[in-house]
Amino acid sequence: MKATTTDATPKKLGSVTVLNSRVGIAIVTVSGYDGTDGITGQKAVRYKKSSSGILTLGTAVDVVAPVVDAGLGSSTFTLTAVGNNIDITVTGAAGKTINWTGNADITPNQNAVS
Repeated sequence: MKATTTDATPKKLGSVTVLNSRVGIAIVTVSGYDGTDGITGQKAVRYKKSSSGILTLGTAVDVVAPVVDAGLGSSTFTLTAVGNNIDITVTGAAGKTINWTGNADITPNQNAVS
């Protein structure tokens, strides 16, 4: 996954599709760099998608707490349930152009739920 943000405007970095009747853990690793300063971090979130297709997420927790260099201020990333997907959204800093990369690992053996 790759994206570029200009200023503090949120942008979708990517998403992971979750199949119906599944439960598991998604681990998302993100980094951003503007040529001088960077941000890195990793979050985990529990997901559950019912047989009727309703996706819910638990509270995302930091596996590796985001480290943000001072020059990137309040840059961050978030995980949200949107339709069938876990969306990863990045938000940069005012006056900065940040090149972002990310990776999402979803538990390989999604367990069926009813």
